[in-house]
Amino acid sequence: MIKINLCPREEMENPHWWVVDAIVVVTLAFGGIFALQQYESSYQEKIEEATRQKESFDTSFAELKPDLDRAEELRKDNKNLTDLLTALQAITTSKIEKFKPVIVLEHMQTLKPEGVWYKTMEIDTANKITLTGQAFDNILIAEFAMALRATQNQDPDASDLRTQVQFSDLKLNSVSTSGKIDPNPAPGTGVPAMTGYPTFNVTLNVVEKAVIAEPLAPASAPPVEGNPPVSRQDKQIRLEPRVATSK
Repeated sequence: MIKINLCPREEMENPHWWVVDAIVVVTLAFGGIFALQQYESSYQEKIEEATRQKESFDTSFAELKPDLDRAEELRKDNKNLTDLLTALQAITTSKIEKFKPVIVLEHMQTLKPEGVWYKTMEIDTANKITLTGQAFDNILIAEFAMALRATQNQDPDASDLRTQVQFSDLKLNSVSTSGKIDPNPAPGTGVPAMTGYPTFNVTLNVVEKAVIAEPLAPASAPPVEGNPPVSRQDKQIRLEPRVATSK
């Protein structure tokens, strides 16, 4: 039987051809192991660095914990003081703020002439009133507007809270007369609108007047020894000029 050797001529001539390949393989293996060790070493260093940072943070937190607890206590005390201050302000607020809605309603009822009636009235948080209503004629609407504006000329009295509230920036936005029959009630009133009478729309602001304290009377001078005290009436009488009379 014929045998044919298919090995390359280089292998036949050099029987130790595999040594080079083995060296390459061993070199690559050692290189991979070295690279793996280097990577593991760097990774271990990162773990150790993170552990040291964590320990440093824990130490710093332990040192700052008393200050943090104190800050939390101060925050709670501040909140309690704020709540107490709010409660005191609610208690010590001016009487005008407490009774302003009642005073406004009383003014609206008192200043309304006979023959004028309201349909809607709105007041917002800025003390602005929007008022709609009707009257028998335009003259009554004008009288009503003048009465509202006249509250600005009233002198405030410390003993009467009603005199310390006035209406300002009054604007008569519209006055219209409709001859159409409106059987439907006005929104929120439940009463049908009176037809054939003027309808008006007014906006105004509620303002609190400042009460000026009366100045104290000057102290009277002590009487001079030997002379009786002179009363104020006597002084006025003595200061009055005499009128010449003919004989």
